[in-house]
Amino acid sequence: MAQKPPCKLVELVLAALFHDLGKFGQRAGAERSENLKETYCPKSQGGWHSHVHVLNTDYFIEEILPLPESLGLNRSLIARMAANHHKTDWEDPAEACIAIADHLASGADRCKGDSEQDEDNQGYIESRLISIFQEVELIKNRFSSAAENRSTYPLQPIDDGAYPAKHAPLPAKQAREEYRKHWSRLIEELQNHPLLNNSALDSNRYLSILVTVLERYLWCVPAASFRTIPDISLHDHGVLTAALAQVLWRWHEENGGRPDRSESDKQQTKFLLYGGDLSGIQPYIFDINKSHSTGVAKLYRARSFYLQMITKTVVLELLDRLELLPVAQVMDAGGKFMLLLPNTPRTGEALDTLEMELQQAFLQEFNGLLTINTCRREASFNDLLLKQFKGTLNDFFDRLDDAKLRKFGSVFSEQQTMLVENEYEDGYDENCQICETAPVSKEGIQLYKRDYPDSPVRLSLQVARQICWLGKDLANNEKNHIVLTRQELERSVPLLLGWKVAVVEEKDALRALNTGDWTFNRKGYGDHPFHPVAGHLPRIAEKDIQLWKTSQSLYKELSEEENLQPGQPKSFSMIAHAGKHWSPKRGRSFLGALKGDVDNLGMIFSIGFAHEETRLSISRFASLSRMLNHFFSVELIRLIQQEAPDCYVIFAGGNDLFFLGPWVDVIELGILLRSKFAEFTAGNPDLTLSAGIGVFKAFQPIRSIATQAEELLGDSKNFETEGQLKDAVSLFGDIVPWDRLPELLDRGRELDSLLDQGILNSKFVNRLLDYSRRRRSFKEHRRKQDGLYLSHLAYDFARNVDVRQFTNKGLSREDYSQFTGAWSAPDSDYLDAAEIPLHYALYRNRK
Repeated sequence: MAQKPPCKLVELVLAALFHDLGKFGQRAGAERSENLKETYCPKSQGGWHSHVHVLNTDYFIEEILPLPESLGLNRSLIARMAANHHKTDWEDPAEACIAIADHLASGADRCKGDSEQDEDNQGYIESRLISIFQEVELIKNRFSSAAENRSTYPLQPIDDGAYPAKHAPLPAKQAREEYRKHWSRLIEELQNHPLLNNSALDSNRYLSILVTVLERYLWCVPAASFRTIPDISLHDHGVLTAALAQVLWRWHEENGGRPDRSESDKQQTKFLLYGGDLSGIQPYIFDINKSHSTGVAKLYRARSFYLQMITKTVVLELLDRLELLPVAQVMDAGGKFMLLLPNTPRTGEALDTLEMELQQAFLQEFNGLLTINTCRREASFNDLLLKQFKGTLNDFFDRLDDAKLRKFGSVFSEQQTMLVENEYEDGYDENCQICETAPVSKEGIQLYKRDYPDSPVRLSLQVARQICWLGKDLANNEKNHIVLTRQELERSVPLLLGWKVAVVEEKDALRALNTGDWTFNRKGYGDHPFHPVAGHLPRIAEKDIQLWKTSQSLYKELSEEENLQPGQPKSFSMIAHAGKHWSPKRGRSFLGALKGDVDNLGMIFSIGFAHEETRLSISRFASLSRMLNHFFSVELIRLIQQEAPDCYVIFAGGNDLFFLGPWVDVIELGILLRSKFAEFTAGNPDLTLSAGIGVFKAFQPIRSIATQAEELLGDSKNFETEGQLKDAVSLFGDIVPWDRLPELLDRGRELDSLLDQGILNSKFVNRLLDYSRRRRSFKEHRRKQDGLYLSHLAYDFARNVDVRQFTNKGLSREDYSQFTGAWSAPDSDYLDAAEIPLHYALYRNRK
């Protein structure tokens, strides 16, 4: 037998990434390598060749896949390793790594490739990818695997929308045509991609671009659809297989031997789950002294982005030191990440060194206020199987939680000092007037004064760069790319461990890519890898200026604050005086703030996959994490841009969000957000969202707003009524289920209209608020003096609400009767839930 050529890691990873792509091509009726059936396809007991999708895989890699010659990769070797995963040569270490990784990624308790059912039987092509969210079972939901009950995805790019729906199964002919069209989209993008044949690309950049393209099209393609529930996408299966194969290859490279199918081999802890979680995010973003300067709004968006880039560079730094490819990252969401690493001495030493360097850097740079907590969990083949993975994951997250209690543990263990002394420049012996922790810098003052010449603020260089470079560049619609570099780059801001970040235009991103830097798209899928930076910045429109001019005092006030030009970002005061419902004739304006997150996420991963057919696997974990992050970092931003463009996103991603806006818009957006989240999660009643919504003066410090919004969110998390837990919103001192809020707002709008027309006055509405509180107190404590509310209420209505007040304004007697009956009848529930509607009406009419 001829000697097989040696395999490089990148060739192994590419083979694992594409090993099942042929299933997509098979369903699309695409070309395949018919002459290689004997080589790659096992024979069934009936004598026919099975698993013929591998012929499509081979053809794709040999004839279609863009592969830069500069990488020096063996195309035929990649095709052979990918196509041979059902006819594995177990003597070949690379093929063995891919086969075992494939089975682990499938979550299956098997290890023989020829035991897998093939998709050559009738019915495989009609299946669509079902939403993994509908499989979660906690209290209310019970998953049904019946085809008619499935919420599935259409075959379309993920940026066209990722919402499931009840789709009827398609006839095979129509389904094949849909697959053919979607396959053609993928092939066209690969063949016309301007970067995938760029000779400047190294393996890491090439692979990152490739994975982004694959995610865009494979997110909705089932990895398996015959005799199984099609709930894992071909994208998630391929990337996870590549990550697992990389670990196995590196482990055996360092320890010798090759993977086999023995029980002792399955018990070897070859894998290492490594995770990190930023701690102190909210104080770092919001603990800012706003009173000292203009431009501080830029600092909020800059710092939120800056923290995302810190976690990104921690991952890149570690992968670089271990010489691993980026498929190792299993989760990347909201400041938290998980990597699959080889459990080798080299890995352990690299992690020890990196953690010490990181803790020292965080201590020095952030004075210990911001930290990164990390944990490790060794795992064997058996630990990652379907039956054991839930316990493995629970243990991993327990260790991550424990790490939060041992911040700077590496520094302590080395008995290094925890005292941080600022080094002050000559003539500047004070701390930054904005962040109040870093020392004042002459260069920082000069940089800031170039943008704000009239401001005397004294600030640090890092804060000045974040305001004047990151904050400003993130608001620039022409700068849609991120560069992460270790080199000196114009307008780049230092991160940690020698890394810097800059927000640049396309031409600068291409230039940076050619020098070996990391470049990303931040606003959508495109030529570079996509790293969504969830943010939306309201901008001044001509109609805003014309509306503000109707109030001379307001226009003067806003003009003094910022330059009122169309296209410029809005300040918080401008946001408060904006929105679909704002009018200079409607009294004072307020900011609304909404902070929310997904309920019971820990329980979902711990016990949420209880169905025997959909037990939690590593693939389901990766898929659920990725899709949740997609909702908060992509779908949410699209929703805000379309429905509430005057809302300002401070941060969103992972499973939580925080945004500001005109207070009425924020409330209405909250209702819409909850509705869209329910739609995104297939209407599963066990997947819910809670939020706290506060109403604030525009000049109130953001740190105070954030703290109060967090407290309101905590109130919602403690909500319980009639068996319902959480899935609630805290607003105006009341906590209600989301589905009750629209009705209460309708009552508030009715009161608002009566106040606006002069039928009622604010004093009367305030008394209604007092009657409501006395009624609730009477029900709870049964005090006689509280029970007098009913007679006082009846007297107040008889004396102050007359039918002529309604009819004189064009309303009917029926309108009068309905209003008085609703608010004054002893058996009405209006007074039981009056806080939200009454406050809504009063805030809308406050002078």
